[in-house]
Amino acid sequence: MSNKAKTTAMKSDGKPALVPKLRFPEFRGADGWETGKVDELVDTVTPPKKLPTSNYSSKGAFPIIDQSQTDICGWTDDNDALIQEDLPLIVFGDHTCILKIIDRPFAQGADGIKILKTRPKVGASYLYQFLSYRPVVTEEYKRHYSILKEKTVPFPDFKTAEQQKIADCLSSVDELIAAQARKVDALKTHKKGLMQQLFPREGETQPRLRFPEFQDAGEWEEKEIGEVFKVTRGEVLSMTLVQDEKTDDACYPVYSSQTKKNGLSGYYSEYLYE
Repeated sequence: MSNKAKTTAMKSDGKPALVPKLRFPEFRGADGWETGKVDELVDTVTPPKKLPTSNYSSKGAFPIIDQSQTDICGWTDDNDALIQEDLPLIVFGDHTCILKIIDRPFAQGADGIKILKTRPKVGASYLYQFLSYRPVVTEEYKRHYSILKEKTVPFPDFKTAEQQKIADCLSSVDELIAAQARKVDALKTHKKGLMQQLFPREGETQPRLRFPEFQDAGEWEEKEIGEVFKVTRGEVLSMTLVQDEKTDDACYPVYSSQTKKNGLSGYYSEYLYE
C-alpha cells in the first residue's frame, strides 16, 4: 500500500484530482475520486411492516434490527416482515445515529431507523465504512437523517474494485476488534465468577474460595465505610469554569459523579482539595 499522496493527477477542468494519501499499489495510477452527497448515492427502503417490541422473541428464524446499540434486538419467524431488497443494506438510527450493515434477511423493529440501499456508484460496505469514519454527531433526541443525507462522500470508480478493497481491509480490522471484545467479555465474566468466590456472600463471614496460605486465617471482619475511610468532599465548582483539556494553567483534574471517563469532568486552574 502506498502512503504517498498523488499530486500530478488532474481533472478535466485543470484542478487537482481528489485522491487519498494512502492507496493500494494496484490503484496508484488510477483516476481521482468523485464526490457525492449521501442523498445522491442511496435510496431509502420502506419495510413491509415494523414489528413492535411486544413482538420481539428470544429466538426465531430472522433477526430484528432497530436503532439500539445491540446488533440484534430480537428474533421473529414472520416472513411477511422481511426486507425485500438485495443485501447488504445499511441501517441508520435516526435518533441514536447508530450505523449497522446487515448482510442477512432481517425485519425492522419499531420505528426510528432508515434503511439505505446504495445506488450503482458506491458499494454498501464502502459507504458504511466511510460513514463510520465520519459519523453524524447526536444532537439531543431528534431525527438526524436530514444531516446524514447532506454529508459529502468521496469515492473511487466502483468498477475498479478499489471501493471493495478498502471495505475489505477495514472490515478485517472490525473483525479483529470484535474478536478482541469477545475475549474481554469472557475475561469480565471470569472475573465476576472469581469475585463471587473470593468475597464472602451476603450473610457469610468467609469467602468460599481461599488461597492455601489463608485457609486457617479465620473469619473476615465487616465494617461500615466511615469506620475505614475519612469521608469528605471538595469545594463545589461551577462546570462553566472547567476546561475540557489539560493546560499549563488548568492542570488540576476535576471529578464528579458522572459515569463517563471514570468521573473526570475536566481541568481547573486551582487546587481546591486537601
